[in-house]
Amino acid sequence: VLVQYFPTSACLGFGWAMFDHDLIDYPGKIGNSVGYNTLDGKIYAKGCPCITFASHLETFITAGDCIGTGINYEQNIIFWTKNGSFFAECNLRSTLERDQFSNLESSDVCYPVIA
Repeated sequence: VLVQYFPTSACLGFGWAMFDHDLIDYPGKIGNSVGYNTLDGKIYAKGCPCITFASHLETFITAGDCIGTGINYEQNIIFWTKNGSFFAECNLRSTLERDQFSNLESSDVCYPVIA
């Protein structure tokens, strides 16, 4: 996603959600979702903050940046990119045990979400 406009006080969340995720908050903050939050530089999963994988300064989003997220099904990892470089990842097996996201398969239906 190419960021066209992003004020310094704004917050952006982007990540992945299962089909039954309620779209009333940032991905990762509620429901069956995982997301990176630009306000505090943390990854959230089902409402709980995970380990911070990158400093807030390294991942500060500005207009003109191209941000993205993807899933490595083989390693069960969700990752985030900025301008083509990886800056964060979340190992779903260790983060979300006994959860819908903990054993993702390529046939599972999950959607990219941005808020």
